[in-house]
Amino acid sequence: MPEVGIILEDMSTFWGQFLPNLVATLVGAFVGFLLALKVDHARERRSRMAQEASLLRAARDATEHNLQLVAQLRPILAANALIPSFEMDTVILDALLPQLVQLSSDTDLLARLNDFRYQLHHINRKLDDLPRLNQIIMGSPAQGVLLTAGNLEKSVQGTLVPSINARIASLETLRRRPRWEFW
Repeated sequence: MPEVGIILEDMSTFWGQFLPNLVATLVGAFVGFLLALKVDHARERRSRMAQEASLLRAARDATEHNLQLVAQLRPILAANALIPSFEMDTVILDALLPQLVQLSSDTDLLARLNDFRYQLHHINRKLDDLPRLNQIIMGSPAQGVLLTAGNLEKSVQGTLVPSINARIASLETLRRRPRWEFW
């Protein structure tokens, strides 16, 4: 009989500790789950910021490249005798902008980038029409292209490039913050 008493005492101790142990385990699992979600969210946010900064650097480089093309375009169109043999390079901006729209929360910058891209396409359409317009119009249709290119150049250098640089700097600052500050 003494063995039965030992088993009953062990059983009552087991059942007595079962509920507190179960609650502690469930609370620990829940807290661990929430902590894992927080860490994963912070990692994902850092990754998105790095991706956005990389895309913005590429957009800035494409913008500066197109400004160089505009600078090359001006003397050619001012000469009136020549039709440029190149167009504005819109391929990179056309590819980057949809990705940036998904990553960036800076809608003002996105709108300016889109406007710049649109104006580059507008200049390309005007350049495509130059040979036809030169045959129809006695004046210089290149003046319209020069006007658009000049306005574009001023607006990009004054607002777009500094805005891109400021956004990249803010993303880099956020990415360098200690990990615990993201919580």
